[in-house]
Amino acid sequence: MNGRIVLMFSVALLAACSDEESGPVGLKYETGLSVVVFEDGPQTRQCEPSSITPQQSAATLTQAGIQVRRTSCGIRTGFAYPAVCGAGTGKIILHDIPAPAFGEAEVLGFLGAESLVDAQAQTGWQRVPCDGMEQFIALTNDASCAQTRNRLLTISSTAYLDTRLILLDQAGNCADAAYRQALYGESVDDLLCSNADSIAGPMKSCPNPAYSELFDTVIQNLDEPDLGLGPEYDIGVIR
Repeated sequence: MNGRIVLMFSVALLAACSDEESGPVGLKYETGLSVVVFEDGPQTRQCEPSSITPQQSAATLTQAGIQVRRTSCGIRTGFAYPAVCGAGTGKIILHDIPAPAFGEAEVLGFLGAESLVDAQAQTGWQRVPCDGMEQFIALTNDASCAQTRNRLLTISSTAYLDTRLILLDQAGNCADAAYRQALYGESVDDLLCSNADSIAGPMKSCPNPAYSELFDTVIQNLDEPDLGLGPEYDIGVIR
């Protein structure tokens, strides 16, 4: 009788171990080195709403039993995206996952971030904050004189910039506020340069002088697709 109990316990234990390794419950590959995978998003087309959230993207992996160690937003760098509605944005959603799970992530539609890296073509990828665009969009919503232009652009460059910049460009028919441009870092509190019409005349300043030359080029070439910055810079449209 005791022998049967021991045998039954051993069989049950083996079955439990087998389920832990291959069953759908729990996360696989919880140890080891990480790799970074991505898919396009949240916003895949300029002037269109987001098609997927970082949380929804991560859920695709975790529901397949793959551990997601880190989720972040990013952008492709060194790729050209014309500033026009409907064109691509270069935005990507990044996940750090255990290296042994890479093959399964590929089956789910994810690609390795290293596939974006080409030293000769100077392409790659960069992590950027997922949120915060609402504060910039609020600037366009609250504009009182922007009948001619009211847009938000991104400026990035792997060669010359270590972070993505945001350009607010507004123009209208107001007598003493006919235009306004402002260059920001990653938040509205990080004002790098500004240029605006006022009752006292044009007012231009650069609290961060390191961006003065770039800003001068931009405001002199607002009608150019590349803002006069050349092929080393990527210009994207937020709104």
